[in-house]
Amino acid sequence: MSENIRELQQDEYLFKEGDAADCAYIVESGELEISTHSEGEPVIICTLRDGDIVGEMGIIDNEPRTASALALVPTRLTPVTQNQLTDRIAGADAILKLLIQILLDRYRTGLNKVKGGHAVNENAFSEEMVREYIHQGMDKIRLEVELKYALAEGQLKVFYQPLLNISNRKIAGFEALTRWIHPERGFISPALFIPLAEGTDLIVPVGLYVFEQACQGMATFEAITRAHDYPEPLFMSINVSGRQIADPSFIGEAA
Repeated sequence: MSENIRELQQDEYLFKEGDAADCAYIVESGELEISTHSEGEPVIICTLRDGDIVGEMGIIDNEPRTASALALVPTRLTPVTQNQLTDRIAGADAILKLLIQILLDRYRTGLNKVKGGHAVNENAFSEEMVREYIHQGMDKIRLEVELKYALAEGQLKVFYQPLLNISNRKIAGFEALTRWIHPERGFISPALFIPLAEGTDLIVPVGLYVFEQACQGMATFEAITRAHDYPEPLFMSINVSGRQIADPSFIGEAA
């Protein structure tokens, strides 16, 4: 998953104050020192470690960076694009809406401290609840990045569930079922990754991949049935989401 991970060496900057901002990052390992300038003097705001997010304002607007991020030790980060967030906002994901509010509060609090003001917490969220929501939100984003990689690397597997004709007790066709075998997490339930794909544009390429695999499988089954003089033609059932049907290119690509 190297193309989805940003790796920094010690004393290397992730970005500097004033740089253009277009994404944020999840710190997977290592440490980042976040600093800015006040009255011409450098001011260290905080140190971020595993599980923290950095550059969050970059996924909300396109204003220049208001702080610098320096790797104190070798550091690995997962990029979070602006589209990954806006897709979820459009889908009214409550966890990520709360996450955005928390990140905005933290950003404003950091700037307030640099200016010598007093941080005001206007939210009534408990620390435990905030930590849990952040964990859930970040895990969804990580999983989306990994799902893109899984699609490119063939980790998604299509299995075929036989469908029987009750009257003659013979196989009438198959239902194509998509399964994700993650190299580290193992089997990931469709109940987890299918809603994730449907909540983003990923469902379109995932759906097309399933169609291609199912068509190849159907061709294999038909060759076997012809070789054994099977009495009836078989069919293939493929599940389709509303987002796939709404995609203008769906019919042409599926055909």
